[in-house]
Amino acid sequence: MPALGFGTYQISGKTCEGAVLSAIQQGYRLIDTADMYGNEKAVGAAIKKSGVPREQLFVSSKVYPTGGYDATLAAFDASLSRLGFEYLDLYIIHWPGGGPENRKESWRAMEEILASKRARSIGVSNYLARHIQEILDEPSFQHAPHINQCELHPQCQWQELRAFCKSNKVQFMGYMPFGGDGAPLLRDKGIKAAAAAVAESAGRPVTEAQLLVHFVKDICGAVAIPRSTKPERQLENAGLDGVTAATNDEVMEALAAMDADEHYDWDPNDVP
Repeated sequence: MPALGFGTYQISGKTCEGAVLSAIQQGYRLIDTADMYGNEKAVGAAIKKSGVPREQLFVSSKVYPTGGYDATLAAFDASLSRLGFEYLDLYIIHWPGGGPENRKESWRAMEEILASKRARSIGVSNYLARHIQEILDEPSFQHAPHINQCELHPQCQWQELRAFCKSNKVQFMGYMPFGGDGAPLLRDKGIKAAAAAVAESAGRPVTEAQLLVHFVKDICGAVAIPRSTKPERQLENAGLDGVTAATNDEVMEALAAMDADEHYDWDPNDVP
C-alpha cells in the first residue's frame, strides 16, 4: 500500500475526474473515494482514462454503516459497479455509528467480502479503540481491520489511538492533513514557523502543505491522503525530499505541543 495517496472528499463530477487523472499523472498510485462522496463514477472514469493498469493502482472506497450485513454487501456491489472495477484494494466502514450490533453485522459482511477476494483488504474509519476492540473480542471474526482512517494533523494527533492501532497491527491512515474547509492549518502561525524552520535546515523552500503531509506520513507513520484539484498543488504535496532529515527536535516538540483534540470533521468520541 502506498504511503502517500490522493483524497477525493468534496470533489465531484468532471472536477473530480480531472483531479484524479492529474494526480495519477503526477505519480499518485493510491486513490481514496467513498459511496458518501458521490464521485465513484468520476474516479473510475479517470482511472480508465489514465492508461495506468488497474493492478498498479491502489483504490479504496467506503460504505456508510446504516443497514448492517445486507446493506454492506449491497453497497459494496454498487460501489464496484459505479467504479467499473472487478475488485477494490481496500474497503472501509466509514463511521462507527449505528450501535455495537450494527457494527458487528457490518464487519461480518466485510469479512465475507474479503473472503470473496473482491476486496484485497478491509478496514474502518473514525473508529476509536473501543470500537476496534469489539471486533478483536468477537470470537467469530477472523480479521482485525487492516486500516483505521481518521482525521490527522498537528491539532488532532490521536496519540493513544495510533499506539493502540500499532499494537494491534492496524495501519493508520490520516485524512484532512490541512484541517477543514479552506485548509486553515496552511495559515496557522505555528505551522508557518515550523515550515520556515525546516526550510532553513533543508536549504530549500518547504511549504506549510509539505510540512503537514510530512507530519502525517513520516512523523506519525500514517498513510497520508491530501487533496487538491490543482496539479501544481498535487505535485507540491508529494515533494517531501529532504524534509524528514531537516525536521529537528525543536520542530518536533513544537508540532507535538499543538495537539488539542481539535476536530474539523467527524468527532467519534461521543459515539457509544
